[in-house]
Amino acid sequence: MLHHVARQGTLWDAGGYGDLLYASRVSGKVHEVIVALKAFAEIFSVVRMRDPGCPDVEPLHRMARLLEAGQASEEAIAAALDCLAAVRPHAATKSPVELADAAQSVALRIHWDAVQDRADEAAEEPPANHGT
Repeated sequence: MLHHVARQGTLWDAGGYGDLLYASRVSGKVHEVIVALKAFAEIFSVVRMRDPGCPDVEPLHRMARLLEAGQASEEAIAAALDCLAAVRPHAATKSPVELADAAQSVALRIHWDAVQDRADEAAEEPPANHGT
């Protein structure tokens, strides 16, 4: 996906909703670019917490932030590609169970954060007036 962008490829916005999409010619699947990049970066952030030998994925987090802001640069794309080139061989040393566990940890954190956000919003709402 980032190789496509680096070759001056374009990403497209489906239906004007602002979601950058990439259609893989290999798999035929369509991916939301920012979501996929954030997920990959989050999962390998967890892997790195558990194994300091895992390369730092900050360039991927940075790339996702820049894409969200519409400010991707050639330098950021190159840094993200270099990061992916370093992460891939490290990922190959991990078992599918380790990678799935890291992904599950990220999913659980995202769900927990959503629950906490809803609880915080509910706590900020004024109490309902029950006709008294």
